[in-house]
Amino acid sequence: MTGIMKSRIDWIPSSVGAVRPKQGKTLAVMQVGGGSQSFNAVNRMRML
Repeated sequence: MTGIMKSRIDWIPSSVGAVRPKQGKTLAVMQVGGGSQSFNAVNRMRML
């Protein structure tokens, strides 16, 4: 995952009052090829 994408996702507030802005919204659309980088990208998105 690129640093720019991760930085944008990190700055999204996790909650505003009782509303979670990330819930039910698409944060990123990614396409990865084969190899070790594809596994890393999928793992990073799972952690979010």
